[in-house]
Parts: sequence; structure tokens; C-alpha cells
Amino acid sequence: MAAYDVASDICQALRLGENYRAFDFLGNSLTHDPKNPKTILAAGSIIQDHSDMDVALIKYRVAAVQTPNSAQLWNNVGRGLHSSTSQLNLSRV
Repeated sequence: MAAYDVASDICQALRLGENYRAFDFLGNSLTHDPKNPKTILAAGSIIQDHSDMDVALIKYRVAAVQTPNSAQLWNNVGRGLHSSTSQLNLSRV
């Protein structure tokens, strides 16, 4: 039951645009289950939304060990790599 409450709190915070609050909930969730791939993926996604691609990609690497066939995971990895490459190309202009 506690996991459901945390998940609903995270979703509510994200819907309200309170990413930092959602990230706090995710951090608490990871404290209880540090290998939960869904929680790691969600944390990586929020980190990625704040343009910290290197940290997000590290989170995705951890999640890939648990769920190597996750389409959402590999979509986020591709998005992060594409964004990193785009930023690198812009810095060369």
C-alpha cells in the first residue's frame, strides 16, 4: 500500500509541475529499493528534463541492468545522447 501512495504522490507532483517535490519522492523510494528500474528510470527522466544528460545516462545504465528490454529506457537513452550530441555541435559553431 505504501508503494501505491508514493507512486500517486509522484504522479500528482509531476502533474502540478512540482518536479523537485517529485524528485524527493523518488529519492525516498530509491532509499527503500535502490534497484527498482521504474524508479531509476523516472529519476533519470526528471534529471534529463533538467539538462543534466551525463547523470541521467548513468541512471539509465543502472536501469538497463535490471530491464535491458525496456523500450522507454532506450528511448530516453537515445533522446539523451541526441541532445548531448546537439549541444556538442552547437558549442563548435
